[in-house]
Amino acid sequence: MLSRPKTTHRPPSTKEVLTTFETAALCHVNPLSVRNWIDQGKLPAYRTPGGHRRILRENLEGFLREHGMPLDVSSAPRILIVDDEQAIVDLVERAVLEALPAAQVESAGNGFDAGKKVHSFRPDLMVLDLKLPGLDGFQVCSDLKADDRTQHIQVIATTGYYTQENVDRILACGASHCFKKPIDFAEFQRQLQTLLGFRVEPHSLAL
Repeated sequence: MLSRPKTTHRPPSTKEVLTTFETAALCHVNPLSVRNWIDQGKLPAYRTPGGHRRILRENLEGFLREHGMPLDVSSAPRILIVDDEQAIVDLVERAVLEALPAAQVESAGNGFDAGKKVHSFRPDLMVLDLKLPGLDGFQVCSDLKADDRTQHIQVIATTGYYTQENVDRILACGASHCFKKPIDFAEFQRQLQTLLGFRVEPHSLAL
């Protein structure tokens, strides 16, 4: 059974210092856009000893006011799980919420529903099965990354048909990582940490 761990995570809306990924999620843009704003001197930022960029929330709010851009105050990380197996959806959701208790999680059972939820739910990250009824995961990911409005969404792929060909293909479509089923949830949580920029307390999962 999954235990609920202690965590240092707080929703970005309450944080005084933001990562580029958190800033991108708040602004609904690609993280590259945030890095460009910083490089062009439009958005003040500093670097940590490890070289990571950090943005003070007050500076981001000033930047957004100056450019007439809205600040999304409901900025807890939003995760969309796309899989036609409800048991997998349940396990992934439990793993997400164990790592990020404040996360908002929704699911879709096929590629077409995933497309609708992308625009209504506006996820920061999608956990995407490759083999789906109708529109498969490859096409869903390709469509996501081809649209300026959704290309910032991070994609973690999953598949029961784990071959190098499938891995190479989904990464070429724009996914950040591809997991073999059954999913290594410890590594999955580390990927969430990396892609969303939150610190997850180390712990073990028994699924």
